[in-house]
Amino acid sequence: MQHVLRVWILLCCWALSADAKTPVSGQTAEGDSNQVCLNALPQEMDLKLHFEAEALRKDSSKTKVPKDSIPWPNPEIAWKLSLLPGGGQIYNKSYWKPPIIYAGLGVFSYLILDNHAKYKQYRQSYLAKTGSVRIDLHTEFSVEAVQAQRNFHRQTRDMLFLVGTFWYALNIVEAYVSAHLNHFDVSEKISWYVVPGPVYTPYTRTQINPGIQAVIHF
Repeated sequence: MQHVLRVWILLCCWALSADAKTPVSGQTAEGDSNQVCLNALPQEMDLKLHFEAEALRKDSSKTKVPKDSIPWPNPEIAWKLSLLPGGGQIYNKSYWKPPIIYAGLGVFSYLILDNHAKYKQYRQSYLAKTGSVRIDLHTEFSVEAVQAQRNFHRQTRDMLFLVGTFWYALNIVEAYVSAHLNHFDVSEKISWYVVPGPVYTPYTRTQINPGIQAVIHF
């Protein structure tokens, strides 16, 4: 009987020990799963931050600059439009300038063409007098006179061409500078005036002479 009781006690102890080990193993598995989740958490946060940054980048690339934030007139647009004479001035709303530009270009174009035509006439007359061609358009002039007129009209044509090119470039520069000056502060806070004031002798500053002073406020 005692032997049976001892066996029964051993079986109970073994059962209790088995029940005590079961939660520990479960807790270990749960701890392992929690450790895995904790390890995966930084990766998930990195991916989330990456996707958010990518979305912000796409949104910023699609965002357009409002027209109100672009200064008007834009000097870069002004000089590009002035490649067509008067285009930059019209963009700057200086409507009285294009007629002056085209008048100057018209005068230079007429004088260049006129001098070129006369140059060709005197050139042909010079060739006729030297025996190269037969038709002489200026029989009343000597060879020296015809040669002098030919050279004069050629030089005048070339000079007018350079001046006309400068006039065209001036149209571009004027449009660019005018667009810049439209952003210049010309408010009433900027002013200057001349007032009477003392003028000291240089170096010594002992002798005072009457004079005027220019005062600038900005």
